Order: sequence, then structure tokens, then C-alpha cells
Amino acid sequence: MKILVFNQDWCVAEWRAAGHDVRSVGFGSQFDVSLNQPLLHIDTILQHSLPGFEPDRIVFWDNSAPIAVLGIEETKIPTLFYSVDTHHHVEYHKFLSHVFDRTLVAQQDYLPFFQGYCDEVTWMPLWASRYVDASEQIKHDAVFVGNMNAALNPDRVKFFEDLKKIRNVYTTMGEYWTIFPHARLVINQTVKSDLNYRVFETMMCGTVLLTERSSNGLYDLFREGEHFLGYDKGNVQQAAEKIDFVLSHPAEAREIAQAGRAEILRAHLPQHRAAYVLKELEHLEKKNRPFKGYAAFVNFSVLARRMEKLDMPYSSKALLQAMRIADDARRLGEPIQTDIIYLCILSAITYDRTFKTNAGETFIAALAEAHPDEKVLQLSRIRSFLNRGDFTGATRLAEQFFQEQPTQTFRNAETVISTILTELIQ
Repeated sequence: MKILVFNQDWCVAEWRAAGHDVRSVGFGSQFDVSLNQPLLHIDTILQHSLPGFEPDRIVFWDNSAPIAVLGIEETKIPTLFYSVDTHHHVEYHKFLSHVFDRTLVAQQDYLPFFQGYCDEVTWMPLWASRYVDASEQIKHDAVFVGNMNAALNPDRVKFFEDLKKIRNVYTTMGEYWTIFPHARLVINQTVKSDLNYRVFETMMCGTVLLTERSSNGLYDLFREGEHFLGYDKGNVQQAAEKIDFVLSHPAEAREIAQAGRAEILRAHLPQHRAAYVLKELEHLEKKNRPFKGYAAFVNFSVLARRMEKLDMPYSSKALLQAMRIADDARRLGEPIQTDIIYLCILSAITYDRTFKTNAGETFIAALAEAHPDEKVLQLSRIRSFLNRGDFTGATRLAEQFFQEQPTQTFRNAETVISTILTELIQ
């Protein structure tokens, strides 16, 4: 099988070892094709960077950013997406599941968010990202390796500040594989009770894992007291007591660490996930998704908004792509959902402000004509009329679609659209 992989080099070595022709693409020197600019069309990448390579399957690994490659919703090649940071990005990952032919999700608790958008979504947990030998050389009692930026994770910083007041805990950032094997215990603190890499990496290193108790698949894979120790999220005293247990019961702690490592070696290495995804790819077929275009629009609209302060030309290009896809979806008569309508309104207004045009307003008018029962679209049109001083046009629409005094409709239009803009921008 010929497989084209984007964003991460996960499973590439394993699939090649199994005899498949795999090419990787992304921003970085580790990829076969190192991209130097975003928003290239997938056909352009294949023709210019991989001439003669005709993939049977395309895999997009999550890199915690919207998809920055054009043409995924158009390609005839079956596609698969793995959502890792679902807990951060479910608001648009649920739509990406409608762009791709198969979606796997790393955070089990978030599967219900995909219902109503795409039911063909399956949980696939993370894994130990690399093989690490256990060590008998101990340098630390309890450690945490991860981001300690208070602006990004104030709860984490507060938790470890309080824990350090009563127990000796070493916190740092860096290469976990040089630290975890030399600790008696690794503490895992999560952002949103996610089943993160640290769970698997700690056990891989043959070290006792002390992690927050959560659902998200943790107890489907491991047993507390046998493979790991648990504490309630944010409970400093419980964490301190578990540290004391590990330090005062070395034999029991060693059994837990060994059992955790054995379970990782049995079922949670890169080759295990590579084999699972490969089976998915072997049976993967193109799906007829009813609102694939609008779903792709969501991705590029989110990308445009997130890039506004970082790279305005890039943001503008993404916004242009978003509106092109949305207009194509409108002309094709794709069904549309309410939250997509809100994003259409935001994107159309942003488009007109960015490019000094009224094309966004024209798009909303056409969308309103296609969906006359969607009152928020009529309110958006009324607000546009009012913004340019056309009270006659605004009054006409208000009287046509709303059973109230036009002045009340005018107030409602300003309130509703301003709310949409404020909440979605945040």
C-alpha cells in the first residue's frame, strides 16, 4: 500500500518495515517532504514534491492546529484523521470528522461530541512514543516533566506549588526519557483530564505512575493499584500520601512499576497502534458526507482566525479559501447546521472588513435565500442594511420575516449578531 502521511512521522517506520511505501510531509526536517509554506494544495504537493507517487491512502495526524493543506475535501483518495488534542479542539475536530473518511479520537470522553456530525468515529488511545529502558539508578523521588507556564495552565502551577510545600517534588521541562527512568514516581497532572502521553511514557520507563483519576479510557486500559496509583484531580493531600506510600513501600512500588511497564510492552507501543491504523486503512473507502464542504469551511475559518495576529497574509489566504468552499457548498445545496451558520456570518463580516468588499454580504444574502427559515441569516442581512444606512431595505426585511415592530427587530439584529461575533472570536 502507498500511504501519504501529514503532520507527524508516527507509524512511518513501522509501516515501511511491514513493506508499505510511505511518504511523510510536514513542517520540519524529519519529513520526507519538508514544507516551506502553508496552504498548498495536496495535488501540488504530490506533483512537485512527490512526482510519480500515487498514494492509496492519506493519513493526517493531529498537530494541534487546523488542517493547513488544501483539497482534502475534494480528493478521491480515502483519508483518515487522528484527533489527539480533542479536548482542546473538539469545536472544529467534530467537523473534520465529516471531511475525512475515517476519524480516530485519542480522548474517549469526547466521542459523544461527534454524534450528530459523524458517527464513524472510534477511540484509539495514545501510546508510549519511544522505547526506553528501565533503570536501577535513582536520582529523584517524585518528578513532573511538562509545561509550567502559569498563563497556560494556572491549575497545574498552583497544584505543584502547594505540593512542593509539603513534599520534595522535582518539576522541569525537557526530555522525559532522561528523567523518568531515574525517578521513583512520576506525577501526571492533566489539562482537561485527558489521557495523555505522560501516562504511557511513565510506565514505559518502569517508574510508578501517579495520575489523576479520570475516565477518558484510563480505566479501560489499566487498573489502579496494579498498573498505576491514582489521586483526585487537584487533591494535593492525596498526592502527598501516595508519594509517601511509594517511598515507604519500595517492594510494592516496584511491583506496580513493573506491571505498568509490562502492560505497555504488551499493548501500547508504536507498533501496536501502527498495526491498528493499518487495518483501518486496508478497509477504508470514500464516504459520501452530506455537508463535507461546510465542514471543510469550518476548518479554514478557524485557521484564518487563529492566524490573524501571527501572519495576516496567511490568515487572509485561509479566509479566502474558507469563503470559496462555503460558497461552493451553498451552490451544491449542502445541508447546513446552526453553528456553521454562525461561523458563516462571522467569516463573511471578517472577509468584507479584510478585503474591503461586500462579497461576504452577498454570500450571506444568497445563503439566506437558500435557507429562508434561518432567522439569524435574515438578522445578519438587516444589520448589514442598517450599517450602510439603508433603513428602507432593513424595514422591508424586518416586515417580511418578523412579526414585530421593525425597530425591535433592528435592536434584536444588533444584539444577536454582536453576540455571535464576540463569542466566536473568543
